[in-house]
Order: sequence, then C-alpha cells, then structure tokens
Amino acid sequence: MTLYSAEPALRYALLFFAYAFLGWCAEVAFAALTTKSFINRGFLNGPVCPIYGFGAVGVLLSIYSLNARMPQTRNIAVLCLLSLVITTLIELVAGFALEKMFHTRWWDYSDARWNIGGYVCPQFSLLWSAACVFVVKVIEPALDIALARIPLWAVFAMDMLFTLLTAVDIVVTAASIRSLNDHLRQLNNVAHDMHAISDGLGEKIYESTMAVSDRAERGGEMLNAGMERLSQAKQATEQRIDRSRQNVIRHIADGREGVSQRLDGARRQLEERRARFAALLQEHHFGESRLMRAFPTMRHMSYPEALDALRGAYGSLRRRRKDSTDQGE
Repeated sequence: MTLYSAEPALRYALLFFAYAFLGWCAEVAFAALTTKSFINRGFLNGPVCPIYGFGAVGVLLSIYSLNARMPQTRNIAVLCLLSLVITTLIELVAGFALEKMFHTRWWDYSDARWNIGGYVCPQFSLLWSAACVFVVKVIEPALDIALARIPLWAVFAMDMLFTLLTAVDIVVTAASIRSLNDHLRQLNNVAHDMHAISDGLGEKIYESTMAVSDRAERGGEMLNAGMERLSQAKQATEQRIDRSRQNVIRHIADGREGVSQRLDGARRQLEERRARFAALLQEHHFGESRLMRAFPTMRHMSYPEALDALRGAYGSLRRRRKDSTDQGE
C-alpha cells in the first residue's frame, strides 16, 4: 500500500483528531460558563475528547456512504436521524465499556427521564444530533478546504505524532485511574475497619454494662444472704459483715476495670484508623483531582463512599487555595 492509496484514511484520521480537539474546546467552554473556572474536561489529560472524534467521523462516513448509494436520502431529516442513532450508540458503548474496564461510571444520566442505564438519555442525544448537523453543514466544509491544502506527507506526519501522543496519554490516564482505584480501596478498607471497631465498641459497652450489672446484682444477693444469715445467727461479728462488703466491692471493681481496659483498647484502635483515614485523604495522587473535576457526577461502582470522601477532600483543598489566593491579592 502506497501513501497515496491510503490518503482517504489518513485524512479521516486527521479529521478524527480535529474533531476530538474541537469537542474538548466545547466541553471546556461549557464548563467555564457553568463553573466560572477552567476545567480540563475529557477522559484524557491532553486537549482531546476522543468520543467526539469517533462521533463526528462516524456520522460523516455514514452519511457520505448513504448519500452515494441513495441520493434521495440527502436531506436534513435523514442527517438528524442518522446522527441521533450513531452518537447515541457511541455514547452507550463508551459509557458501558469504560465502566466495565475501570469500575467507574464517568457520566450518569440516571436522573434524566427515559435514560438507558444512565449511559444515554434523549435530551443529550438530541443535543448531539443537532451538533452533528452543525458539523456536517458548517464545520466540515471549512475543514475540507483547509485539509485539502495540507500536503499528504504532512497529514501522515501529523497523524503519526497525534497517535503517539494520544497513546502515551492513554497509558498515563490508565495508570492514574489504577492509582485512584487503589487509593479508594485503601480508604474503603480503613473505613470498613472503623465501622467494625465502632460496632464492636458498642457491643463491648453493652456486654460490659450487662456484666457489671450482673456482678452488682450477684454481689447484692451475696450481701443480702450474708445479712440474712447474720440476723439468724446472732454470733456473727461486725468483721464478717465488713469482709462481705469488701468482697462485693472488689468483685464490682474488678469488672469495671476489665470493662475500662477493653474500651480503652477499642478507642485506641478507632483513633488509629481515623488518623489513617485522614492521612489517606491528604494524599494527592497524579490525575485524581483532574478526573474528579472533569467528571463531577462520576460514581465508583465498588467504593462510592470513599470516592465521595476523596472528592470532598479535594474540594476543600481547592477552596483553601482559592481563599489563600484571594487574600494574597
């Protein structure tokens, strides 16, 4: 295969990267309008959102192929329907695949009406359809003119460069997600230990309270029996009464001391776990903050509570930095 025989594929590959970049720009602009701040949106670290590239190129290839075979389909209604179907399928497959690979739901439309598994919903599908119509009718003609002016060797070089950069970005992002999952697993394990110790502490308090109560009750019964025997046997002395009382008091004190020791040990374990949990929240791993800001509604399927706690810790850190910057100004 010569370079010229691969020209269509090379130019569509460059279109993929162009639309992936434009999609990233649109996401960043939307985030800026809604949050009044810059957020690097998208799954990857670089300025690309591959899902937009797949959607745009998929629609373009499908509509051109359909129009070539059936010229009567060259109308806006067919374009809207085709765009709706293709973008919805891409978003559905991408959402499902990413969740299975990383155990995380990166976007969630569960609150939207008529959603499908939270992966897609009609409201956004209609938005993507309208965006594709704009792409085909407005952006694509301009890109075609610009792309035609680029020499084929330059197109090939750019494709290779962008592919290499994207591949590196995918590896780095995957490593960041694995690190995030490990971080969440540690937080979840410590939180589980805290719940177990807390539950055990409550059970120990109950059991120990009942044990002391039983000891006190038995001691009272022993004292009453001794007093009854004393009243029946006039020979008993005051010393025997004191000895009975001391035995009862010692019996109860021993029980209380054992309870106190067990409770102190459980409290120390609980404090150690709390300190470990707080330390884990203060650990900042590469890529975590960006991913949580890029996907504010993402949910981890295995450790949802740990993700919420970590998201809150990063949110507090950003607020403190912002307050510090404002005070400095």
